[in-house]
Amino acid sequence: MNNQLDQKIEFYLNQCLPRHSFADVYKYGVLPAGKLFRPKLALASFNDSSRDQAAYNEDLWKLCTALEIHHAYTLIHDDLPAMDDDDMRRGQLSTHKKFGQWQAILAGDGLSIASFRLLSRITHPSAQLLSQISAHALGPKGLIQGQALDLSHEMNLSFENLLKTHELKTARLIQLSLVGGALLATPKVETKSLKQLWRLGYAVGVSFQLLDDLLELCDETLSQHEKDINPWPKLTAKCSNKTQKLLKTVDQMASKNIKNELALYYKKTLEAALKGQKNIETHIRDNNQLQPVMSLLNILSKTN
Repeated sequence: MNNQLDQKIEFYLNQCLPRHSFADVYKYGVLPAGKLFRPKLALASFNDSSRDQAAYNEDLWKLCTALEIHHAYTLIHDDLPAMDDDDMRRGQLSTHKKFGQWQAILAGDGLSIASFRLLSRITHPSAQLLSQISAHALGPKGLIQGQALDLSHEMNLSFENLLKTHELKTARLIQLSLVGGALLATPKVETKSLKQLWRLGYAVGVSFQLLDDLLELCDETLSQHEKDINPWPKLTAKCSNKTQKLLKTVDQMASKNIKNELALYYKKTLEAALKGQKNIETHIRDNNQLQPVMSLLNILSKTN
């Protein structure tokens, strides 16, 4: 499945690119694909809802490619000096360090629009609804607003702002992945099921970022900037309780297929947390808040 997904993403990406040397910038930012976390969730969600689980179709591959290249666009822009200012991405130079800043800006812009170009080519009866949900999730009221809350440092003003930032910046694309896969699986819109998947995507996405914040504490020493923005040292109980609640939601709501896709991520997170546990415990106030999170990660890291 991984090889097929890789091939489809490359195929549909190439259909969006110009016959010009600048195509190399786009490809560099997308390929080789990363963990394909979001497309794989879309496939798992499709499998849950489809009566014919072998019936992968071109509409589904277009959605998977749109999800991956939209995610790639956010990473290209995240790495820019005006944003997170990162020199490396996935073990290689970030796009702006490899090609230049204006090249990275334009490549991100192009990939963002290319994702919607692919969505516009979906012929499924729910294609218009999928485009509307995508625009809501990824547009000015969604992912972009999450970026604004992050870069303006409003996310650091309160725990509620932090959660809202994680919801918009990270969870929205995951929610779209789950809902999109289910939408394309049947000709009929299952409103109740879609709402449940939207809620599940929130739990996966926000806990994803809270766990990412936790793993930053695996380092023995933190910069002053990291100390200022990481919520776990100052709000240990709130972070732990919210993470536990969200992970329990995932455990209760996720199907077997979706749980199996998430299991590898949770396993790697648990392994990293265990490896850096001593350092984590030096940064947080109440070490008893860590163990319940680790226990839930252990449960979710098991495949069925």
